[in-house]
Amino acid sequence: MEPALIKHLRPTRTSPVVCMAFAQIAAACLAFAVARKSLADDFYLPDDDSVVLEILPDFLKAGRAKFVEIQDQLRENPADEKIVEQVVSLFIDAGENNSDPRYLGIARTILDPWWESESVTGPILLLRARIKEHDRQYDEAIADLIKVNSMQPSDGRELISLARLYALQGQYGQARDAAKRLEEIAGTVAYLICLIPIDVMTGNTKDALAAIESIEPDIKSNHQVATTWLNMTRAKIAEALGNVDQADGFYREGLKHNPDRFTLKKAYADFLIAQERGDMVVDLLKDHSDQDAVLLKMAIAAKLLGEKSKSEEYTRELTARIDAIRRRGDYPDQRISARYYLDLISKPKLALRDALANWENRKELEDSRLVLRAALAAKRPTDALPVKRFLRVARTEDVISQRLISELESL
Repeated sequence: MEPALIKHLRPTRTSPVVCMAFAQIAAACLAFAVARKSLADDFYLPDDDSVVLEILPDFLKAGRAKFVEIQDQLRENPADEKIVEQVVSLFIDAGENNSDPRYLGIARTILDPWWESESVTGPILLLRARIKEHDRQYDEAIADLIKVNSMQPSDGRELISLARLYALQGQYGQARDAAKRLEEIAGTVAYLICLIPIDVMTGNTKDALAAIESIEPDIKSNHQVATTWLNMTRAKIAEALGNVDQADGFYREGLKHNPDRFTLKKAYADFLIAQERGDMVVDLLKDHSDQDAVLLKMAIAAKLLGEKSKSEEYTRELTARIDAIRRRGDYPDQRISARYYLDLISKPKLALRDALANWENRKELEDSRLVLRAALAAKRPTDALPVKRFLRVARTEDVISQRLISELESL
């Protein structure tokens, strides 16, 4: 489930339209903040008005006046937690909706005075947990969410996040418990939206499909923001069951109604790459190539199409970015680095190393498949045994994983 759905599922009188407007304000916020920083730090005025400094996406063009007001309030009252909550929430929403880490970095900076504190209000803890999740600090995020639940057990938002994070780590019993507690607070639709991904991973695909059918009318009438999630979930279920054409149809249906939804475009790009259909990938993602995960997909797609020079260009750029991350003393996202080693530069042992390290923290279906693919390429089937056991115990239904396991067993 997408984190952006959280605020739409909890009991609230706030209109989803208002929440989406806030996300637009946050986006405009970044554009204005960057503009101010540029003026202060390194002013540059082109000689010709026709010079394009940067092409901003449409979502950056709205809400600037509102942001200026909020920014001024924050500057005058930097310790006012109500204002901080509002601004940080807007940045996190913008970062999630557009898969752009810059917004999350700004949110993290604003929260710095509360980052290490033990005496933090529930709303600040929720925001802190969301940022920790994006930084892949899942255990720390869960700890914050448990604190929130003890402080304000009738809120519900922390239970949605807990269900998602527990499922991401493969702790399906805890995930179900969190989802069940949510039902008492937020109702059946929110509960089932949390439960469906868990059912998909634990051999209850038929139950998941039945649940989707039962909540679809309510989602289309009252929670339209969740329709993208609905199509994407159906597509992933169809792919796991081997119904490729059906999966493609669900992705296309989602994009027809929400062509700018970036999470949907990324998921569809991964699906197309898995089907060795690279022709549409670059067009889907070309406006987001500043993101490492996107550049990776574009490089793989170009390689599939036999466009050697283009693939090499993308690969060089991605290599430079990964090297820059390491020079800073940080670690690249191991889901990205494993695919980089496996699909771009043919170093399967390094791919397997990073895929296994990633799988220790993330056990979504794509993470399990990645380990199996890397183990197959490296010809090291025993290294994939933990993943094989995990999928068997969870009773996960996935034709792709089963095919890879069969190939590993034949080595």
